[in-house]
Amino acid sequence: QKPAEPKVPPGRKLPDANFERQTFVLTSLVGRKVQVKIRSADEVYEGYFHSCSQDKDFRIVLRMARQIPSAGGRSTEVIPTLILPG
Repeated sequence: QKPAEPKVPPGRKLPDANFERQTFVLTSLVGRKVQVKIRSADEVYEGYFHSCSQDKDFRIVLRMARQIPSAGGRSTEVIPTLILPG
């Protein structure tokens, strides 16, 4: 039997192995507790990975998120849905 051809998203000519790997890793993170560090600020958020956009901006959505306090800081309130820009 001939192996199945890989699916190619619209607008792409050939399958991109790195994109496929990235998609696999990101879908494996759904429902897991993760920490996200914001590059532009010295902030770290923790929450449950819900989804992300693999477009140009790569925004991430966390559920039940909170900001991790810096040394000596206090914990912040829980944010039901947090969208972090890419």
